Amino acid sequence: MLFFAWRGAGCLALIVPIAVLIAAQFCIDGVMGQGYYSSHHVVPPLALLVSAVIVWLIGRKVNRKEALFHTYPDTGMVVQKREPHTFLGMPLEWSAVLLLLYAAYMLLK
Repeated sequence: MLFFAWRGAGCLALIVPIAVLIAAQFCIDGVMGQGYYSSHHVVPPLALLVSAVIVWLIGRKVNRKEALFHTYPDTGMVVQKREPHTFLGMPLEWSAVLLLLYAAYMLLK
């Protein structure tokens, strides 16, 4: 049995935080000086907070789209076809909560 960790745009729950963390490291180190990002333990959780907001907004947008309706000509039955965008079986916007929890863990450790 194959198991996929995401469905639809759910892969953005991984891509967005990685991209934001990399961009934050380059930007913070470029502005504040080499090594600032890695020597200050508050910066990566803040980058995760930003990525959680982005993932939440993307998830709300893609999971809110209108459903497609298909009418079978034989029976006249109308069926709603809607593919949810999920990561680890939960809607994409809820995966932002995982990012927030991990950011809180990073701050407290």
